[in-house]
Amino acid sequence: MEYAKDIIYNLKYDRLVSKNKSRTGKLIKTIKENKLIILSIILLIGLIAFDYVLIKNFIKLLMIL
Repeated sequence: MEYAKDIIYNLKYDRLVSKNKSRTGKLIKTIKENKLIILSIILLIGLIAFDYVLIKNFIKLLMIL
């Protein structure tokens, strides 16, 4: 019972772990496990940016005419 809070808060006294490294490690692990989802999101953002450029140029063309 004396170590109940250690179990609840998942404390480790025998090793030092940087929280930043563990968070980035989890992020990298998540990206590696979900490559298709990440690729889809990157492509979606790229296509949205490309669509924005095309629409902007089309509006400029209409203003010239």
